[in-house]
Amino acid sequence: MLSQNEAKNQTFVGEVSADLEETSTNLSNAERMFNETTERKESLEKELEGLREKEFEIKSSLNDLKTRIDFLNDLINNLEGFSLASKKLMESDGWFGGGEKTCLRFWGTS
Repeated sequence: MLSQNEAKNQTFVGEVSADLEETSTNLSNAERMFNETTERKESLEKELEGLREKEFEIKSSLNDLKTRIDFLNDLINNLEGFSLASKKLMESDGWFGGGEKTCLRFWGTS
């Protein structure tokens, strides 16, 4: 009877040892995969941060260009800095008896 129990215990210990070895291997593989995934995540986060910075720079440049375009459009729409009234007078012939029209936009500045 003692020999049967001893044989059962040895079989049990062998099974437990095999399970322990398999579990240790699985744990090592899981830790390796976790570390690789963590490194990949950190790499992607750095890449994303770089892309966000680039996006900010591009948006800033686009906003600067839009501001310049708006300014130039305003100059064009306002006849290059002349007031709307001056523009209307320059376009209209009814108020002036003909001849050349001169604008005094810079009058008084020398």
